Amino acid sequence: MNRSDEIFETRPVRRRRKLKWAVLGLIASIALVCLGCWLWTFRSPVQTTEIFRGVTYTCEQLPETSESGGLLHVVEVDLTAPGVDLYVTPMHPGALEKGWQYEMSWPWWQGRAKGLAVAVNANLFQAKDGGFALPGSYARSAETAVSAGVTNHIDPNSYLVWFERNLTPHVERTKPPSQAALDRAYWGVSGQGVLLENGKINSSASAVTDRLTLLGVDTRRARLWLVAVDKASQRFAGQLMSDLGAEYAIQLDSGDSTCMFLGSAAEGVRSGTVIGGWRPVATTFGVRALPVEPAR
Repeated sequence: MNRSDEIFETRPVRRRRKLKWAVLGLIASIALVCLGCWLWTFRSPVQTTEIFRGVTYTCEQLPETSESGGLLHVVEVDLTAPGVDLYVTPMHPGALEKGWQYEMSWPWWQGRAKGLAVAVNANLFQAKDGGFALPGSYARSAETAVSAGVTNHIDPNSYLVWFERNLTPHVERTKPPSQAALDRAYWGVSGQGVLLENGKINSSASAVTDRLTLLGVDTRRARLWLVAVDKASQRFAGQLMSDLGAEYAIQLDSGDSTCMFLGSAAEGVRSGTVIGGWRPVATTFGVRALPVEPAR
């Protein structure tokens, strides 16, 4: 066997060796990314803690049943507390020029960029690029939303939860929202149905489980709840919101869109994304609040 034959015979071996190392490198990279993602969002139960002035956060382990499981994240907001304000993603001029409404972004990105104390995903939406939409892609909301007094559109299937400029909360019990309500609304997000009304669970609430994002209010006490849960049915979620003290509640976009972010100045807990956060969305609902005053 001459040298050229030896070289010819070893080339396939070299190619296989390179392929093997490439595959191993890819597997290792994926494993590192998965580990990083897990560490980024890993949470454990936390007792009720005031993380900002007028804003508390609780994390609980839910019982593993056919209608619940995983972690429950609850933010309660006193809408009368000094410094508390709300945020809803405004429509994007560039998107409007192209016949869309929003530029897609992650709720945690919006939370950091806008200095929010808390941020969650909001309305259902349609993305220009479908299920492969990336941040910066255009989208339109499938539901009515109000940002700083500007209404995106009137959707015939939206049940609107809205807030006056002084943050007095209201719930529209019929759809679409009335023009009188929209004229007074400064902030607002919608659900496709009222999950909880006057403390009573909607009889059509489903027993099917999913990741859920929920918004509840008590119009009498000016309280707001933002809730994200790993696994819950609408029926379980309705009872949960009632137990928390909500008078009314709606389900926001959920499933892969579910996300909750706590601002960097959160006191007593680890800030950042507590659930979800991988899928960019069209609209984010957020809370602004002052840092907790240090104890004297």
